Amino acid sequence: MAGFSSVRPATASPSAISKGMSKEQFRDQLKAAISNKWFSPPNVRCYTAVRVLTISWDADVECGLCIGWYPMDLGQLFFDKYNYWWDHLSLENNDSDPQETFEEKLKEVFSDMNDDCLVVIYYVGHGREQRGTLVLEPSSDGSIFPGVNGRRIDFTKAQHEIINIAKPHVLTLLDCRHPPVEALRTPGKEIIAASMVPQTPSARERPFSARLIEVLKDEANRKYITSASLLFSKLANKLFETTNHKEDSNLSSLPVFFPSSPGSPSPVCLAPIYDDDEEERWRPSPLLNTEAGPLRVILAADLFDAEDICSVPAAYEWLKDPMNLGLKPFNSFTFSRVSIQKVHDTATGTRIVFMVPLDLWANLPEMSGVSFLSFDLKRRSPDPVLENESDGCVGNHLNDESSFAGGPAYGMTDFDEKEPVKRCWAQ
Repeated sequence: MAGFSSVRPATASPSAISKGMSKEQFRDQLKAAISNKWFSPPNVRCYTAVRVLTISWDADVECGLCIGWYPMDLGQLFFDKYNYWWDHLSLENNDSDPQETFEEKLKEVFSDMNDDCLVVIYYVGHGREQRGTLVLEPSSDGSIFPGVNGRRIDFTKAQHEIINIAKPHVLTLLDCRHPPVEALRTPGKEIIAASMVPQTPSARERPFSARLIEVLKDEANRKYITSASLLFSKLANKLFETTNHKEDSNLSSLPVFFPSSPGSPSPVCLAPIYDDDEEERWRPSPLLNTEAGPLRVILAADLFDAEDICSVPAAYEWLKDPMNLGLKPFNSFTFSRVSIQKVHDTATGTRIVFMVPLDLWANLPEMSGVSFLSFDLKRRSPDPVLENESDGCVGNHLNDESSFAGGPAYGMTDFDEKEPVKRCWAQ
């Protein structure tokens, strides 16, 4: 079965060949990803201060694109539910140098922020790739506000010169496309963007922002502390569940998540800032198993020293015994985070085909022996799934019927299925 020589297909060629890895290397990387980089007490990071900066173009709001309320709704949500400081940057039509305006605002937001703080940056508007950089500009074509023609922000420049060298953790939320640049991975800096399509669709409805606000509001109401990778996973599943709705028809690609570099001590997460006298406490958002949500990921691990792993049961037994992580047993819920689909010999060793939820996939580092095969799209979400009170892990409760009718090309895998699924091969 052909695949991509990369955990994330956007950063590799489908024609390249996986180099393989040792079974111990594979298991070590899988252990960390299974637990969402130790996203559990007492390792959940609660910041001493959090600042939120929302950004939009005046021209987009005034020309009737109906996106003006998204920055306001998101900022107010962070302010009301999370007790975060919030400021909005509205890029004016008569601003002759929006790049300088944007960079000065970033410097202001980052001032006096240390490595125990978090900054959330949210942008809604047009985005396009230009020679490997992300350019932000008004969605308006200039017919209503001629003066906005030529107004643009080199976001990649601001990333390299300000955001990536700043002390605090940073979560960037972009309701626009983002070029698939793996070199952007930096400790403590993570990005969720709407897509990797050639350019942001000029549309009145913004499904990415609408679903982002829905997911964050739901997490806050449940008093869940959410990691960036879990937020990405729940957002992507929400978008796929509602993809047949007219308002969501313009989202033509899966949202993209750029995790921080492997050296990061803990994942970026969204936790409330408590008042001194506040007794209420939140808990980490439950990790998802492979049955929670309509969208999963099929990967293959090519191992050159796994002659003893010759079947699916043998693969589970190999994972089970040494997988105690030093914290707790590799229990039934942990198994539900990794579904082994097939084991077979290759010319260079053993290939294990396995399925994982989106957040686990998002946390896997690039590995020479692991390749992306396809997305697994269920036609129907299951009934409420596993709830494990002993370790605080529960499945996501998704009952609605759902199907996927858009996005990249489709294909089918060559192994047997127990339920009707649709495979979505990346392009």
